[in-house]
Amino acid sequence: MPPIAAALGARISQSEILSCFIGNFFEKLVDECNHYRGDYERKERGSMDQDTFSFVIYMIHACANHWEQTPSEVYKNMKSTNCIKDFLVPNYEILHTQSTKYIVEDIKEYFNVRGISV
Repeated sequence: MPPIAAALGARISQSEILSCFIGNFFEKLVDECNHYRGDYERKERGSMDQDTFSFVIYMIHACANHWEQTPSEVYKNMKSTNCIKDFLVPNYEILHTQSTKYIVEDIKEYFNVRGISV
């Protein structure tokens, strides 16, 4: 008999305990996924909060400086490849914790895959 069931006087079976634990775990997981999906959908629609917007502007200028281009040239390439909408904004939570050099290289690779060389 499982220790928890023994402690409860064997009134609950092991499968009931497991089912309760798994059910609770999956409910929490679904709630968490729904929370993040809501954030993603909000960002997918194009609405950005101030931090995300500042990050995108910063990365446009960082790429421009690194590649010796103007910010408008970098923006034009980002817009034509949907880099802002499909890469920077949805991945902001992860990307903003990385070094600028690392993100610039990621963006360069993103462009290369889409046929734009910098």
